[in-house]
Amino acid sequence: MTDNMLDDLLNKFNNSQTDLETLVEEISQMIEQVESMDYEQLSNDKKIEADLLVVYAINSLYFINLRINHVDSDFVKAELKRIQNAMKKFKQVKDKLTIMPRLDTEASKRFVRNALWVAPEKDQTPSNKKTRFDDEGNPVAETTS
Repeated sequence: MTDNMLDDLLNKFNNSQTDLETLVEEISQMIEQVESMDYEQLSNDKKIEADLLVVYAINSLYFINLRINHVDSDFVKAELKRIQNAMKKFKQVKDKLTIMPRLDTEASKRFVRNALWVAPEKDQTPSNKKTRFDDEGNPVAETTS
C-alpha cells in the first residue's frame, strides 16, 4: 500500500468519527428536549411519540457501540425492528383516528327517510270526496262533503 492510500483511509476514519460524534450530539440534544418538556402535561399521543423516540435512539446508539466493538448485535437489531413496527402501528392508529370519516347518524336518518318517501299518485281521490255508484257499480259523480 502506498502512503497516499493510508492517508485516504485515515482521513475517512477521522471523518466517520466526527460524523458519529455529531450524530451522538444530535441525538443527545433530542433526548434533552424530550426531558425538558413536562412529561405529565403532554397528551397521550405526544407521550407515545416521545417514548418511541427515546427508546429508538438509545437502542440505535447501543447497536452502533456493539458494531464498533465487533460484538454480535442480532438481538439489538431484532429490538430495533420491533420498535419500528410499534412506530408503524402507532402511525396507523393515529392516521385512522384523524383521517377516517365520521358518520352523521341524524343526517343519514333524514336521507333514508326522504329517499323512502313516495309521493301520492294523482289519480287517487282525496279523502274528503265521496264517490257515488249507480246500480251496476260504476262511479257516477264525485261530490264534496
